[in-house]
Amino acid sequence: MVAALIIGATGLVGKSILANAEKSELFTQIFTLGRRESPSTTEKVKSIIESDTDKWPDLIKNEDVKVFFSGFGSTRASAGSADNFVKIDYGVNYESAKAAKEAGVETFVLISSGHASKDSMLLYLKTKGRLEEDIKELKFPRTIILQPGMLIGERDTPRFVEGIAQTVMNWIRGTPLSFIGYPILGADVGKIAVELAEKPYVADGDEPIVEVIGAKELTEMAKKFHE
Repeated sequence: MVAALIIGATGLVGKSILANAEKSELFTQIFTLGRRESPSTTEKVKSIIESDTDKWPDLIKNEDVKVFFSGFGSTRASAGSADNFVKIDYGVNYESAKAAKEAGVETFVLISSGHASKDSMLLYLKTKGRLEEDIKELKFPRTIILQPGMLIGERDTPRFVEGIAQTVMNWIRGTPLSFIGYPILGADVGKIAVELAEKPYVADGDEPIVEVIGAKELTEMAKKFHE
């Protein structure tokens, strides 16, 4: 009997994480924490709504969960400025992760981005890379980081330029040209996230387990869903 908590459950990947966690026999209770209600009404899911993200850490500490999924994120355009983007994408995620560690979470699953690096010249990738490194330093018993390429799927708020890119990437997904951006369905990333979290693990003493799954590997893993 395992309880899980999801932030970002209304996003492209987060919706899939929630849907697959609901179907999982491992999770007996699922909490979603967000600024709006999660897309689920089943008794297995409890939706915690809080518009003030500064209050999220205390809410996380109140729940007894062993698996934490973060599909939470933003873009510079949505955030309105570079500073706000970092505050949201890094700040909310990291403070939530710290609270999860204090609450006794054993497995932390982070949806990051392909090419994430704290040394990147691009703000988005630099922020994702910094978040990855700092979450590793929290030393959860098990940390799983997924670094998908171009995400494909319908978003609640369509982005015109991204929509054009998605159309192109959908054409090349699963073809020999898939190395261009390694496009992958957001639904597949969510399914992989849950499958990895379901797998039992054996701790090597006090040494934390860190699994980083890159964009190419994720596309290979997703093939089985479409055979």
